[in-house]
Amino acid sequence: MAINVQGSRVVVTAGGGGIGLAIVEALTAGGALVHTCDVDAHALDACRTRFGVTTTVCDVSNEAQIDQLFEEAQAQLGG
Repeated sequence: MAINVQGSRVVVTAGGGGIGLAIVEALTAGGALVHTCDVDAHALDACRTRFGVTTTVCDVSNEAQIDQLFEEAQAQLGG
């Protein structure tokens, strides 16, 4: 299923694998700018290489890391 999200700015959690990775794939194919996070730095490297997204290593159960995630996402996605 193709979606048109051209120009949208999206944050995807757990984007290094599974459903999160499938969401990253669909959104980038639809034209969105995507910033994703995961606890697995190697998976994020592969995701960044494959889809051209920006990434942050983040455990979403850690409030300080969530703050960092959104600071980096805002900087990378332009607001």
